[in-house]
Amino acid sequence: MNQTVLKLNDIVKKYQDGESERVILNHINLEVHEGEFVAIVGPSGCGKSTLLNIAGMMLSSDHGDITLCGEKVSALPKKKWTDIRKENIGFIFQNHQLLPYLKAGEKN
Repeated sequence: MNQTVLKLNDIVKKYQDGESERVILNHINLEVHEGEFVAIVGPSGCGKSTLLNIAGMMLSSDHGDITLCGEKVSALPKKKWTDIRKENIGFIFQNHQLLPYLKAGEKN
C-alpha cells in the first residue's frame, strides 16, 4: 500500500448558532494515500468545505488530529501552518477567491 499523505483522526468542528451549538463535523476519520484521488461529495451545508479547510490547515478543528506525510501538524503552532501549506498543499477555490475581471490566461 502507498504511504499515507493525509490522515484526519476524530475531527470535530462545532459552531455557535445563537444559544445553540451546531456540530458540523462529528468525529470524522479520513486517510488519503499517495497516488489516490478522493472526492468529497454531499448536499449543500453538510460540511464538505469545512472538512477541506481543516484538512488544508486553513481552519482548526475543535477536536482531533491532522497528520501530513507522517508529521502530526495539528500539534504545531498556527504560524507554522502557513509554511506547511505553502510547501505542501494546493487549493482551487470556488467563487469568492476568483478574479472576475480576468479571463483565463490573463495576468494581473
